[in-house]
Order: sequence, then structure tokens, then C-alpha cells
Amino acid sequence: MTEITVKVPNNLLSIAQKLVADGWFLDENEIFLLAFRNYLRTHSDEIITSFIKEDIEWGLNGKE
Repeated sequence: MTEITVKVPNNLLSIAQKLVADGWFLDENEIFLLAFRNYLRTHSDEIITSFIKEDIEWGLNGKE
């Protein structure tokens, strides 16, 4: 795996830390990896469509 660094709002970190403290997750990394995976799984079509629209706009007008 590759390690990345992200800035997380304090309120989200507090929630993640509480979930870990309550025993729902091993650590915060597990929570954020699960959240990232779920986001990509549920939004991949939306993300790809956005990129395609940007490419078409650039191709037609030469601007973003």
C-alpha cells in the first residue's frame, strides 16, 4: 500500500477516534480507507461523467 497524508476536519477525526475507542474499528486508517473505498464505489460514474464533460468542453471551446 501507499501512504498518503490528508487534512481532516476536527469533528470528523473526533468521530473516527470515538469509533475506534468504542471498538468498532482497529484504527482511524481503517475507517478512512473504508470511507474512501465506499465513496469511489458509489460515485465512480459521477466522477467519470464529470471528467468526460470537462474534456468535451475543452475540445469544443479550448477552455475549462
